[in-house]
Amino acid sequence: MVATIKRFDIFGRKINKHIKYPLSFNMKKHMHTAMDNPENVAALADEVYDLYGVCVHSGWSASSGHYYSYCRNGKEGSWFECNDSFIS
Repeated sequence: MVATIKRFDIFGRKINKHIKYPLSFNMKKHMHTAMDNPENVAALADEVYDLYGVCVHSGWSASSGHYYSYCRNGKEGSWFECNDSFIS
């Protein structure tokens, strides 16, 4: 499953609010079955996901700027910045 957080408003302007997120999170309450029957969320199985990548936009609008990412090595848990042909 891939989850995204939109970082631009309806006019294409960048939303600069800082967002904190954990390395692991339970998506159970956001799953389709929970949305269909919210009173039974406690009975559903946990849907725990680990964060392994973050896409970063550098620029002021959706129509300009540069994207790069941070990716986590699954075995070691180390994070790497992947920016075009450079990895650090």
